[in-house]
Amino acid sequence: MTSTEENHKFDSKGFYDWLKAQNHSEKIAKDCVYRCNRIEKALNVSLNKAVLNVSSYTQLLRELKAYTESIAPTPTAHYALSGTLRYALRKYAYFACGESALLYPKRYLQKQQKPEVFGKPRN
Repeated sequence: MTSTEENHKFDSKGFYDWLKAQNHSEKIAKDCVYRCNRIEKALNVSLNKAVLNVSSYTQLLRELKAYTESIAPTPTAHYALSGTLRYALRKYAYFACGESALLYPKRYLQKQQKPEVFGKPRN
């Protein structure tokens, strides 16, 4: 692996160790590392660069949304897949950027959308 490739690859070992230190189970830690690898490979991005600021993180969320919509066979599958990938991405952003990543959006919203209301409205 060249030094350029190493700069683009996220720190999977450090991320795994950090997740374990945060009291996540081994399964959760491995899942998060796997999902981050999947994001890097599928979108051909460097997570290290993509989580550095809000604008690059938001752009990655847009790309992630398009990717999950393109491969998920149903809306339910898209919802589940995008949620699990976003969860891992958010954990990595917190690992890489610390508390500043808490200000990053949890999901990509087009313009200013009102939250969806499920069931009957409360009076």
